[in-house]
Amino acid sequence: MITTRAGGQVIIEITMPPNQARDIIILLIDVHGVLEHLYRDAPSPELTAAAEAYLRESASDHTLASLINAVDSLGTQLTCAMRDAVDHIVR
Repeated sequence: MITTRAGGQVIIEITMPPNQARDIIILLIDVHGVLEHLYRDAPSPELTAAAEAYLRESASDHTLASLINAVDSLGTQLTCAMRDAVDHIVR
């Protein structure tokens, strides 16, 4: 469900089974780990340069660093949403 609040803030509500939400969170953690390795722990700068070039050439709004932060933030938001949902069921 997509709704718009006063002031133009868009709220998106997605309903899915808990196991699917868990799988998405695990996937995001894995993607974050790979990106983190490419960016910060890369054994060769060619890997980082290739990833940065791809993002530039694809007209992405992200750099590799901002993509890592975005994936991390999304994973955190989903984890918090899942915990909130479970807390409301338990109470």
